[in-house]
Order: sequence, then C-alpha cells, then structure tokens
Amino acid sequence: MGKKRILYFDVLNVLACFCVILLHHNGIVHTFTKSLAWSQALVVEVIAYWAVPIFFMISGATLMNYRERMSTKEFLIKRFCRVGIPWIVASIFIIYWRVWEQEYWLGPLTIKRFLEILLFNKQESTYWFFIPMLMIYLCIPALSVVAYNKNVMWYMFLIGFCTISLFPILGKWFQIPYSSALQFPLLGGGGYLIFTILGYLLEYENLSKKKRYFIYISGIIGAIIRYSYTFISSYNKGEVDKILFEYVAFPSVMLAAAVFVFAKYHTWERYIESEKWQHKLKILSSYSFGIYLIHKIVMYYYETYLHFDKYSLKWRLIMPFVTYITCAIIIFIGKQLKQMIIQIIRKKY
Repeated sequence: MGKKRILYFDVLNVLACFCVILLHHNGIVHTFTKSLAWSQALVVEVIAYWAVPIFFMISGATLMNYRERMSTKEFLIKRFCRVGIPWIVASIFIIYWRVWEQEYWLGPLTIKRFLEILLFNKQESTYWFFIPMLMIYLCIPALSVVAYNKNVMWYMFLIGFCTISLFPILGKWFQIPYSSALQFPLLGGGGYLIFTILGYLLEYENLSKKKRYFIYISGIIGAIIRYSYTFISSYNKGEVDKILFEYVAFPSVMLAAAVFVFAKYHTWERYIESEKWQHKLKILSSYSFGIYLIHKIVMYYYETYLHFDKYSLKWRLIMPFVTYITCAIIIFIGKQLKQMIIQIIRKKY
C-alpha cells in the first residue's frame, strides 16, 4: 500500500530548495566587508539557514518507518538509486563541464583521482550534502528498530544536541577546552543525524500549543543570537566569525525545528485547496533534487554572461527567483525527454 502524501512535506521541500539558492546568491556573506550589502546578506544567511537541515529532517520523518512498506534491502537499493547514482552522474558531468569552461584542470582521470574528487567535493562544493545523506540512509535501518521507543529517540537527540550543537559553541565562547571525543558517538560523522531523529520525532509527536510556541520562540531567539553574535564579532575582528556557521550549531537546530513545526501545524489546504494545485506542488517538489544538482551551473552562466554584481540587490534578492524558475524549466524538459526516450525504446523493443 502506498503511503499517503503529506502536503507540508512538499511545501517544505520546495521552500527549502529555493532557500538553498537564496543562500548561494548571497554568498558574499562569507567575505567580510563593512557594508550594507554584507549586513543584508547576513540577514538572508540567518533566515534561510534552515533549508539544508530540513532536508535531513524530512528524510527522518518520511523514511524511519520504511519497514512498513519495504525490506531493508529494497530500501537501501532505492535510496542509492535515487540519490547515489544521480550524485555520481552529476559529478562526472560537472567535472567535464568545469574542464570545458576552463575552470578546472583535470589531468588523467584515474579511479583514484575520481574518488578523490568525488569524496572531497572537489567537483562542486555544494555536493558535500550527498555523503552525509547517504550515510544517514545507512543508519536508518538501525534507528528504525528503536524508533518505536520515543524516549530512546528523544534521549539520543538531546544528548546529541548538547554534546554536538551546544557545548562546543559554549566552549569556544567562554574559552573552555572541549574535546570532540565528548560528542555523542552514535551521532558522529558531522552530527547531521540529529536532524533525522528530530524530524521523525516532530512528525509523530502530537505537540501542544504551548510546546509549539516554545519551539517557535526558541527558533526566533536562535536566529537573533546568530545574527547578533556574527555581526558584532565580525565587525570587531575585521573578518567573518564563522563559529555559528555550522549547520549543527544550536541556533540552526532551533530554527530548523521551528520551521518544521510551523509547516506541520499550518493549514496549507487553506491556500492550496484544489487537488490540481496540490498535484502541481507535488511535481515541483519532485524537481528539488535536480534543481539542487544544477543550480550552480545556471548561476555561473547568469553571473558570467550577464555580468551581475554579486553585491547588488538584483543578484541577491531577485535573481534567486530567476535561477529557481530556470532550473525548474530545465528539469521539466529533461523529464519530458526522458519519458519520450523510454517510450521510443519500449515501442522499438
């Protein structure tokens, strides 16, 4: 039996994908300048930073109960086919694209060289996301066995949050030595698994209004802390203070939880009433992965051939919409061509 599609997952998927593009269009935030543009880019950086954690959270919310629908073998094969193979194919394409654009000197492409490029994200820095995601897929079969015990899952999240998201930051702020060996070992590898666990818990936990408002307020406080600290510290140091630029840092976790809970308890059907528009949203949501894979290429051509100033408002706030729409059109055309080729092959053979 197929799993009923949940509307707010599609909403989060589309918005998160757009916010990733918005973040990359405001990349000037990573180079400090005492300018209004940098201050504005920092606002975007803080507000849109929930996007990547949300992808991990959606995975936890939608995949933790996979055993009800398929075997572990089927689950792992399906995940690798949906994420692993497209990542590898896109990596090969983007390597040769960069060579073509003379951005990259490749040299002899041996297996060792290719693995080095692939595993260290030398083909495209934004592809860092795929290795943690694939590792999370490998963890889900083990987590799914204990997922029914919410107390254990909350325990794992809270210990992980304290030892990975909170204590290391406090240690840096107050100059207290903090060893990485103190991080919860079951949530190693960057700590992104805390988002997967949190997404699952928030999806299946019936939160009271009081708890929801606590999460909303904590998310807002986290965003204020991140902006205020980064702004003040960067101005004092004369360079970007990136202590709170980790996705697992506590402000990011708090903001992502707030966005997820808001989306879950918001009545989206009020705005997307008809099944027709819900279906269109579903299709657009299905484009997100492809959009993520190609958006930096689209940005490159817009910036290179239209000569945009990265510090301009047009590039930072208007062009993200153009980039997103362009990518969506490219993915749409690609899917149509794929269907045409499949039909031709079926008719022929």
